[in-house]
Amino acid sequence: MQRRFEESTEVFKQALKMTPNDVTVRRYLAANLWQLYRYAEAKQNLETVLKERPDDKPTRLLLGMVFENMKAAQMLASVPEQVGQQPESIGALARSYYHLGQTAEPRPRWQSSHGSHASPGIVGFEILLLKLGPTGPGARLGYFKGRTPVA
Repeated sequence: MQRRFEESTEVFKQALKMTPNDVTVRRYLAANLWQLYRYAEAKQNLETVLKERPDDKPTRLLLGMVFENMKAAQMLASVPEQVGQQPESIGALARSYYHLGQTAEPRPRWQSSHGSHASPGIVGFEILLLKLGPTGPGARLGYFKGRTPVA
């Protein structure tokens, strides 16, 4: 599925070269970029659409979803003690950092003096499973059940 998003993303980019003011094509491009976890690029394209059409409801909806994904890491990182006590939130933070391309960021967050039980190794393991994708060892461990795989 990811390959199809990547292919169609390239088609949308080519279409924008021919018709740079086509807000529908730009919104579809942004939707693909969101699906590919390329939030900064999606945000940039959606903001371009909103400059042209400030009341475009589908664009506002998608931009809200992009913002939600971009803010997840920031929100979780702001409460390291609580994250350290909840293994599932460690995974959520690791996935957020991974999708934002900030794989080295989480490590210092758990080196606090507040007695956090989180292990930076868990974050590294989560990131490794994501990088190996849905056909790697994570599939045998059931890691991708209920998750959107990343190739």
